[in-house]
Amino acid sequence: MIAFVRSNTMLPHARLHSLYEQTLFCESNNIAGDYVECGTWKGGAVGLMLQVNQRYGASRRHVHLFDSFEGIPEPDANFDGEKAVAEAIQAGAGGDGRLVAVTGFYDSPGTLEINRELLESRIGYDPSFLHYHKGWFQDTLPAESSQVGDIAILRLDGDWYASTKVCLEHLYSKVVPGGFIIIDDYGCYEGCKRAVDEFLESQNLTPLSASHRQRGQVLDQGLMRILHFSDKDTDGGAAKAAHRLHCALRDAGHNSKMIVFRKTSMDPDVRQIQPPIPLGPLAYEYNRFKKRFLGNKRSHPTANYTFNFNLEPEIFEPDLFNESKIDIICLHWLSRLLNPRLIKALHDHYRCPIVWITADQEAVTGGCHYSFGCDNFKDSCGRCPQLDQSGPNDHSHRTWLDKRNYLSDIPIAFVAPTTWCADKIRLSSLFKNHKVENIPYPIDVKTFRPIERHIARDLLQLPQDKKIIFFGATYTDDKRKGMNQLIAALNIASTKLELNSNFKRQDVYLLVAGLNGEKILPLLPFDGKYTGLLHDDITLALAYQAADIFLCPSLEDAGPMMISEALLCGTPVVAFKTGIAPDIIENNLNGYVANIGDPEDLAHGIIQILTSNDHQNLSKYARSKALGFHDPTTVAAKHIDLYQKLS
Repeated sequence: MIAFVRSNTMLPHARLHSLYEQTLFCESNNIAGDYVECGTWKGGAVGLMLQVNQRYGASRRHVHLFDSFEGIPEPDANFDGEKAVAEAIQAGAGGDGRLVAVTGFYDSPGTLEINRELLESRIGYDPSFLHYHKGWFQDTLPAESSQVGDIAILRLDGDWYASTKVCLEHLYSKVVPGGFIIIDDYGCYEGCKRAVDEFLESQNLTPLSASHRQRGQVLDQGLMRILHFSDKDTDGGAAKAAHRLHCALRDAGHNSKMIVFRKTSMDPDVRQIQPPIPLGPLAYEYNRFKKRFLGNKRSHPTANYTFNFNLEPEIFEPDLFNESKIDIICLHWLSRLLNPRLIKALHDHYRCPIVWITADQEAVTGGCHYSFGCDNFKDSCGRCPQLDQSGPNDHSHRTWLDKRNYLSDIPIAFVAPTTWCADKIRLSSLFKNHKVENIPYPIDVKTFRPIERHIARDLLQLPQDKKIIFFGATYTDDKRKGMNQLIAALNIASTKLELNSNFKRQDVYLLVAGLNGEKILPLLPFDGKYTGLLHDDITLALAYQAADIFLCPSLEDAGPMMISEALLCGTPVVAFKTGIAPDIIENNLNGYVANIGDPEDLAHGIIQILTSNDHQNLSKYARSKALGFHDPTTVAAKHIDLYQKLS
């Protein structure tokens, strides 16, 4: 039944299964009343209820479908929250609450003809029992709700505050004892939740209270038990990204836990793996002798860049298998914690799907985190240009063989936070045939948000009358970070600004964070301030909020998250065309994407954004675009949808 309607609904499998169980309960227990859905799209949810009624019901039920059958209306910025408005702007609409169809939300609108074709032609339900109420809820419900009798199942998928409110006001009282009220967007959109909470308060009801359950029931919508494995939890970009996902899933109500090699947070749901059991005296002396007299020959070569040598982790391995039943395993950055042998052991023990969230290329290579143009990962690695001992059977090839031998039979699905990462997986010889989903990382959209620029500058003691360019400079010698290109681009920009009659070099001020900013500033043509490392998200957000531009010169990157954090703060970004930049930046709308490695083009982007007369709209669209990518609720829902499809 679910498969039959799958293409006509956006509901994940777990929610469809819950709806099936709810409908079956009504049919099996003779719960009298109509089935009503407000917000039908292409009729998939109603179609599932009709099939259950046909198979298990004693008689046909009257079914009411309320929908514009054109699209959803605009959200109202006063009630529905930033996320809703951001999505509407992305779809080409606004946040004024107008009753006009916003068609860009879905791949295509659910027309009345599509609904009838599914329900009447394909499912074959008696049309005399189907009642289509075409129009906006605010118009149809006051005029036509009297046509609805007692309700056994009331399913609301109205998204916004006003839509949800009018549905509850006209239909809630018709739900019979033992019936169900299903509110699709309660945990997704602020306006929907607000409308429900206000209505319940007006009725002196508390969610999930006994009195509420007498009117209707709320079922578990497929909560999952998720176990993450990561080298660390909050120290470093990859660790922070993993922990943010863990928190987003936990905040969504799921049972999410982490096992890490080194714990740096106070999170009670993060557990640091135990070290190996200490060696006995004989084994200790043998290892000491081996290191002293036999240890001159290295067991592995050295690399000229970050490299995972696939060593046996120094952990107490049984500690990996102490969790109770798990629904999904999530792998992140795994150095020091897991190798291919242990990944297979986890799969064999927990017998559940594995999702690998890639922070770079390492998952699909023989050990390198970034291949720098080397395509050997498309074959079987070997002859690695990053190793000092390289050849056809070098360490990279042996690691590649380990991954193939241990992991080739495991149905690992991959989540790539950017198109760049997804492309690398699909090109790899190891996993090119595996499922790949592109889902960005969640980011705290309440910490990283716009504030008045003058307030941020005042707190950071920055000049109020300058155009401020913010960038990070920790790994100044890292060829991947593009510091040479940044220096060249800023010098080019300075020269070109001197030719501008309205804007001069002295109008620009640099804000530099990181370990080595003091080495960079003297090489640049603008005045500036070096902050050192910004250790907490609030201070980092202030730096973005104070700036007119965030400048990211990375030449090869899976992210970085700083691009997205800056955009969430309403700060336009100028970056090279790598990582998330081409996914999230639109030229002259929220920043500028330059050709990789071209300082002239990077300088052009800097000048374009600095001299723009439309900074307010640049900032507004920056925030809107990033919200659509990184809102934790949205990201968690996409992950759960994937996990449920895999389970």
